[in-house]
Amino acid sequence: GDYDKLDREHCMLKVPDQNQKPVHGKSFNREKHVLDHEWEPKPRRFTVVGVDTSGLNPAATFFQEELGVGHVLTTELYGKDLSIYQFADLIEMLTTDTPAEKGGKGYYDKANMILVCDPADTKNQGTLLTPVEVFKQRGFMAICAESNVIDIRLNAMRKLLEAVEPPLRLYISSHCQMVIDGLESKHVFKRIPNTTEYYVKPNKNSIYSHYIDSAEYAALYISSNANTREILSDIPAIPAPKVRYL
Repeated sequence: GDYDKLDREHCMLKVPDQNQKPVHGKSFNREKHVLDHEWEPKPRRFTVVGVDTSGLNPAATFFQEELGVGHVLTTELYGKDLSIYQFADLIEMLTTDTPAEKGGKGYYDKANMILVCDPADTKNQGTLLTPVEVFKQRGFMAICAESNVIDIRLNAMRKLLEAVEPPLRLYISSHCQMVIDGLESKHVFKRIPNTTEYYVKPNKNSIYSHYIDSAEYAALYISSNANTREILSDIPAIPAPKVRYL
């Protein structure tokens, strides 16, 4: 009877995994951050691309500026087992430089983009080129993120997530599901065995770490330059987009 119903409801409760805790779980909120639709990128908008280039699984997240609104995370990109050269090809396919007949999407304009890369910027053993140098060879404006110190990176991301007004206010396109899941619960601090404490560095043995690391590199640039970068005066502001309410 009532006891059976109570038991069933109790068994269906979602119990947090006590062996880990989300890195950005306290700052991220689906109702606040996730749009109720897929956002269409606009080539004329200034775009900050965070790029994680560690190992053979590079990732990138694209943040597009909307005047009077803030920044919209418009695209997430992952290159499983890809070299930085192959990954650069993928990014280039999203730009207006690649003709539509060759598969170009035309979402972004190189002249209005900056790629903010992993500060390690490790040279390729074969070509002796770093990821930043590879991107520059392709005509991208590319720099290293200003820091790889964990606390500085995490605080930059939290600054965007906790902002309530432009230019730092952050929205996320509904289709960027890996970033959404990573921010909400999948990118974690692991608990130190046999203790109640957690490691101070996020778990790197997860696909989500690549996405979120790239987003943090972009966040470093955005939070440092949001009030100083010259804005193109001919781009009109738009109304604030609606977020998803669950």
